[in-house]
Formats: sequence, C-alpha cells, structure tokens
Amino acid sequence: DRTASEADGSQGLRQEMGASIARQLEIALATVARSSDLDEYARGAITALARAIDAASPWTAGHSDRVSRLATQFGTFLGLDGEQILALRQGGRVHDIGKIGIDRSILEKPGPLTAGERSEIERHPTIGRQILEPIPGFQAVLELTQQHHEWWNGEGYPQGRRGENIDEMARILSVVDVFDSVTSDRPYREPFEFAAAIEHMRQGAGSQFEPRIVDQFLAFLQLQGAERVLVDSRQSEDGQTTSVEGV
Repeated sequence: DRTASEADGSQGLRQEMGASIARQLEIALATVARSSDLDEYARGAITALARAIDAASPWTAGHSDRVSRLATQFGTFLGLDGEQILALRQGGRVHDIGKIGIDRSILEKPGPLTAGERSEIERHPTIGRQILEPIPGFQAVLELTQQHHEWWNGEGYPQGRRGENIDEMARILSVVDVFDSVTSDRPYREPFEFAAAIEHMRQGAGSQFEPRIVDQFLAFLQLQGAERVLVDSRQSEDGQTTSVEGV
C-alpha cells in the first residue's frame, strides 16, 4: 500500500531528524565537556531544542517557554532546592521535544483523534527521552520528560505509572503543562477562561494530578494574582508578548 509506505517513510524521516539533532548536540557538548563553557552550551542546546519544538506547529508556539517560566516560579514558591528548580526550568523547555517525531497533521488535527492517532501521539514522551538521553546536561530531566503525561491514578501514558511512582518533578510539571494548555488556543477549541481553567484543575485532582500539588498550585496562583500569572507566563524573555497558543 503506497499510502502506508509513504506514512512509514515520513515517520522514519522525522525520527531520524530527531536522532540527528541529538547526535549533533552530543558532539558539540562533548567538545566542551572539559571547559567552563559547558553550562552555557547546555543552555544554548536547550534553547535550540525548544525552538525546534515550537517551530513544528503554530499551535505550540511559546508553550515550552511559558511552561518553563511558570514551573520555575511555582518551584520557587514550593521552596524546592536549586537543582530541582533547574530541572523544572530545563524540563519545561524540552518536555515535548519528542513531538518532533509525530506527524504534524496529528498535532494540528482540528477534531478528535482516532485510536491509532492517539497511540502515535502517546509515543512522544518516550521519543523525547531517547533524543535527550545521550546528551550531557540533560540527565536530570529524563524522567520528567518521559513521565509528564502519567496520571496520579495510573491511567496516563506511556508507562501507566501511579501515585508516588511518578517522578516528583514530572508530577509538578504536569500541573503547569496542563494549565498552560487549557488556557491556550488549540486547533479544536478556544482557550479556557481563568475560572474554567481553575475548575478543570480541581476536577483533575486525585485522578490526573496529585491533589497536594493542585492545592499548592492554586494557592500559588492566588498569591501571585491570577490575571498577572497568565500575562507574565506569556511574556518572552526580551519582554515582548508571545502568541497565546498551547500544545
């Protein structure tokens, strides 16, 4: 079947592109592995990966940076240590890198996904880990990248982990990721109003999200000021407003 063959070839090309990015970054970082510039190169690599994610679809533009900034602020509010906050900042930027390996027509589909399309998109956390694993500087975000779609009740993907068997940073990032998603445009719906977004998060406590983290996140939003959080999370690093779009 020609169509199936073309689809397989396209998927293989996207996966090869992701592997190629990983190899190039691995080589570049290995070159400076013994220099004081390693951290700067790692930050540059993260930025490049985030841009690659966002460039894959207009619907993901700005999502990675917004999640990174909001997760960093939330982690500070929680009193996490420096390494944990850094993991949230880095992980927020690269958590969806595996979508490079997913057909763009699926990511931008304006209606419900078929079972096959759902299975395909559920591969992106594992693809993301495979891309990041060989690159120095990303070891702290591997579990976060692979597990950010796991659910507290065990009904998430890709591994069906449950409760505290899910990486703690992934549990935190999951809340921030979904909040940004529901308050952003999607190809199949308008963004939620703030009150509706809060209700969505509350309804997910105990099923999709760890209840304690939802309570803490809502307290964080209240302390920061709801509208300011939404506006600030959509400011680019140079102070300009980015388009309000989500995954």
